Amino acid sequence: FDVTPTASGTVTVNVAAGAAQDVAGNGNAAATQFSMVYDNVAPTVTLGSTATSPTRTSPIPVTATFSEAVTGFAVGDITVGNGTAGNFVAASATSYAFDVTPAAAGTVTVNVAAGVAQDAAGNGNTAATQFSIGYEIPPPVVTTMDPVSVTDSSVVLGGTVVSEGGAPVTERGISLGTSPNPSAATGKIPMGSGPGAFSQNISNLTPNTVYYAKAYAMSTVGTAYGNQVTFKTDSTGGTFTDSRDGHTYKWVKIGRQKWMADNLAYLPAVYPPTEPPLGVITGKYYYVQGYSGTDVAAARATENYRKYGVLYNNKAAMDGYTYSSTNPSGRQGICPPGWHLPSDAEFDELGQYVSDRKGPYTRESFGWLEVGKHLKSTTGWPVDSNGTDAFGFNGVPGGARWYLEYFDQLGQYGRWWTATLGDMPWSWSLLPASNINLPGGYPGNTFARGITSPYHSISIRCVMD
Repeated sequence: FDVTPTASGTVTVNVAAGAAQDVAGNGNAAATQFSMVYDNVAPTVTLGSTATSPTRTSPIPVTATFSEAVTGFAVGDITVGNGTAGNFVAASATSYAFDVTPAAAGTVTVNVAAGVAQDAAGNGNTAATQFSIGYEIPPPVVTTMDPVSVTDSSVVLGGTVVSEGGAPVTERGISLGTSPNPSAATGKIPMGSGPGAFSQNISNLTPNTVYYAKAYAMSTVGTAYGNQVTFKTDSTGGTFTDSRDGHTYKWVKIGRQKWMADNLAYLPAVYPPTEPPLGVITGKYYYVQGYSGTDVAAARATENYRKYGVLYNNKAAMDGYTYSSTNPSGRQGICPPGWHLPSDAEFDELGQYVSDRKGPYTRESFGWLEVGKHLKSTTGWPVDSNGTDAFGFNGVPGGARWYLEYFDQLGQYGRWWTATLGDMPWSWSLLPASNINLPGGYPGNTFARGITSPYHSISIRCVMD
């Protein structure tokens, strides 16, 4: 006979005692119960992902979870729209994991058809509800390097394309501007393409200006930006006030150096042009051209003080510091705080810079030929000896005070101490254009170097630390 189940579950069949008799009239004994589990429920399958829509994740992780244990489910049973399935793993008889790699931006769909997997009773699964997720191609990932080698008109900027994202980087570079959050649309400096690090020296910037910069990377997906960095270009010049006496000076940037554009005028005391005999001098001496008294206020009121500052003997110039030949010297000397007495090498660097931009000129053992005309002031020198002052150094002819008790060379020579010792302390000088009566036969307009007796008194130019 057939037994037709009415529902899923255990189906039992019983035959009671006495339901049938043999020929002798004996009734049957009760039958041992027959039971069987009946399953006609098809397993269901649910598709899901830890990724949320829209996503830039690729591949997209997907799970297929069955309502009961099944067999026969394989990667080929998965149908993907706008992508492919791979990395199929059976985590258990009910849970399966696989990756879906999108083919393009847009909607990605995943389907599992009915009947591709069976439970223990042979029931095929029902079709899964379609899983769909929006996919966006990821943009590039780029970072911005910190600015380096900042000058008054240039800087080195760059960045790194850490990842190209979902499409090749066709252009990378720096967006730069004087307002925050610059974009490639408002100002960009291309620096190649593809992944990796990049950098470039950027010139023609405005001195003493705050700039904002971000690295960018472009692809068909769009333009990605790195972090914003900020820097300020150096000033090419300005003024500062000596905290010791309130005197204000001009300064100018020449190359990588920042020079005072005036002679030092710090005057803690003043002496007339008389002093102990040579060899007896042990102290610091300060003079103002043409002034013969000891009144500091009166000396400061003179025209020569205003134009040429103070003349210092070498002991006053060094102000207790030891000599130095390094660049920079590292010796403040009598210079204001934040400034130092330049070494012989620092003056030489100044000459080299001028020669590179106005020459080239010849470097002799006694200095730089023709460089002087570009460092001299435009007035105050002998006829035909005024300079162009092309770099703002404003080299004035302050002359000297010799230890033989007289002032000399005012309006003819400019002389400045260094922090460097040779056989005697080194100094540098600016000379007239004419070579008549020049010491040592130096050609005119030479930016000259030579040793100077420490008992002489000459000018000082300081360099910013």
